[in-house]
Amino acid sequence: MREKYLNNNPEFAYKLFSTVGLGNGEMSSYEQQLCEEIWEECNKVRSEVLVKCVQICGTIDTPLSRYVRAKAWSWNIVCYSNNAISAIIDYLNHDLYEEAFKDNLLFESYQMRKNHHLFNMYLDLAKAYEGAKDFEKAIEIYNESKRFMISQIPYVKIANRLRIMKRYDEALEELETAKKSKYAMYPRINESSINCIDLNVIDRYYKEVLDFKNRHSK
Repeated sequence: MREKYLNNNPEFAYKLFSTVGLGNGEMSSYEQQLCEEIWEECNKVRSEVLVKCVQICGTIDTPLSRYVRAKAWSWNIVCYSNNAISAIIDYLNHDLYEEAFKDNLLFESYQMRKNHHLFNMYLDLAKAYEGAKDFEKAIEIYNESKRFMISQIPYVKIANRLRIMKRYDEALEELETAKKSKYAMYPRINESSINCIDLNVIDRYYKEVLDFKNRHSK
């Protein structure tokens, strides 16, 4: 019985993934027990459990299996960055796994839910490129993510990467661009910051980059 769960079974791989933090957590008592056994066999090392999720998918090629591979590699440690890049690109080049986003109650329409899903996948891809030290490609992908959602996150990610690369003026220019957007605003307390650029966040990062520039340019 165990073997049928652990071979070519993306459905169970997704359930195992839920024990790391994402996925469908509805399991039978046997599946719960099996997940606990896998964690023990992996010495309770998160990275090893994520690798196991990929292995359990086997050779199955479906939207679910591609999604599990993409997320499991992208959530893993930096040495798996190239695996994440390949898996996320493969996922984005095929049909999406709709179950991952169709019931997202934060957004009213199906298209907005799909866009939010794509936004997060592009952020994962950009992070993987950073892990692989392809920083220019990472910046390019962070910029592409802006097509799907209005958010301060890509601007901050780009500015932070440019800061690390000591391109301080470009980092500040990126944050200035965010400030000038027609979607930029200061959300009030308890007001949703979805589909806007939160200027509270942008201002904070602008100050950090400017302080960093002043300290390291002397």
